[in-house]
Amino acid sequence: KDSAAPYFRKVLNFTRPNATPVRAMVYLCGLGCSELYMNGQKVDSTRFLDPAQTNYEQYALYTTFDVTHLLKKENNCIGVMMGKGWYSQDAGWGIAGFSYGNPLLRIQLEVLYSDGTRSVIGSDESWTWKRGPVIKTNLYLGERYDARQESKGWCEAGTPGNDWKKAILAKDNLPPRLIPQSMEPIRTKQLIKAVKMWQDSTGNWIFDFGVNIAGIPRLNVQQSKGTHLTIRISEEKKTNGGLDFTTMGWIHHGKIFADEYTCKGEGKEQWSPRFTYHGFRYAELSGMKGKPELSTISLIVVHSDMDKTGIFECADPQINKLHELAMVTVLSNLHGIPTDCPNREKCGWLGDSHAYVKMANLNLQMNNFWLKYLEDIRS
Repeated sequence: KDSAAPYFRKVLNFTRPNATPVRAMVYLCGLGCSELYMNGQKVDSTRFLDPAQTNYEQYALYTTFDVTHLLKKENNCIGVMMGKGWYSQDAGWGIAGFSYGNPLLRIQLEVLYSDGTRSVIGSDESWTWKRGPVIKTNLYLGERYDARQESKGWCEAGTPGNDWKKAILAKDNLPPRLIPQSMEPIRTKQLIKAVKMWQDSTGNWIFDFGVNIAGIPRLNVQQSKGTHLTIRISEEKKTNGGLDFTTMGWIHHGKIFADEYTCKGEGKEQWSPRFTYHGFRYAELSGMKGKPELSTISLIVVHSDMDKTGIFECADPQINKLHELAMVTVLSNLHGIPTDCPNREKCGWLGDSHAYVKMANLNLQMNNFWLKYLEDIRS
C-alpha cells in the first residue's frame, strides 16, 4: 500500500522483417483515473479525470486512443500515470466502503502491420511501476505534488528502468464488465486569469478570478528547490481580506481543501493538479518567497466536453446575464455525472439533475451524457 500515485511503463519494439506498423490503438481503463503517455508525450493533452465515474461493483469504462502518429520505428515506450479518483476515495468522507482499494490498470495495445497481421500487447507482470511525484491526491481534499520526485524521461524507451518494480497482478475488486466510454470526456477548457491580488492580514496572497466556477488552479513560479507552496480555494472572502471556507463543506471532510506543490528549483515551473478539481472563485497562496505576480496563479476550467447547440439572447441585459450564469452553473456540474455542486459533495443526486435537464438539453448536446447517466441510475 502506497499513497503516492504510481507510474506504469512498458518498452516495446514493433519492427518486423517485411512489415511496418500502419495503425496502433490503445484501449485503456485506469481506475480511478489515468493519463496515457507514448514516447514522452501525453496522448490527449486536455483529457481530465478519465474514465468517468461508474458503479465499479458492476462495470467500468475504457477509453480508446489512436497512437499511430506517436509510434517510432524502434524502441517505443508506453506509460500511464495513475490517480485514485472515485475508485480509491479513501479520504474525505470517513467511510471505508468508499474505497475499492489501490489504483488498477488494464490496458491493451493493438498494432496493425502493412502485411495485414497484428500484435496485441496487454497489461501483465511484464509491465513495471514506481512511485510518481503525486504524493497524495483526493477528489475533495486536493493534491500534493513534489516536483523533486519526478522521473525524467519516465515514458521514453532509452531511460534506464533499474529502480522500477514488476507490476503486481490484481485479483480483488475487479469490475466484472468493461464498457467503451461513448460519452464526451471531461476536459480542461479555457484559462481564466486573476483580476485582482492582495495580501491578507496573516501574510497570505489572495487571487480573485472574478467568477465562481469548477476548475483547477495553475501555478507559475520560480522558487528555490524544496520551496513548499500551498493553494487553498474558496467561494467567499471575509471582511478582513482573508478567505471564508465555510461554503466549501470542509468541516464534513475534516480538512480545508488544499493543493500543495514542492518546487524542484530548476527555473520556471508550471503545475496544476491532475486528479482533483474544485468549485471556487478565490485562491490563497502561502509559502512563497517574495511577492507573486498576478499571473502566478490562474484558473483552468474543467467540465465534460459538451457541444453547444442552443443560443439565447434577448433585449434585456439582466436576463441575458442570468442565462449566462445558469450556463456556468450547469457546466460546473457536468463531470462524468451531473453533480449537485463542484465543491462540497460532487454527488449525482437525481433531484439536482432533473431540475435543469430541460434547460441543459436546449443549450447542449447531452445525448451521450444522459445515456451514460441512465445506465448509472439503472445499475
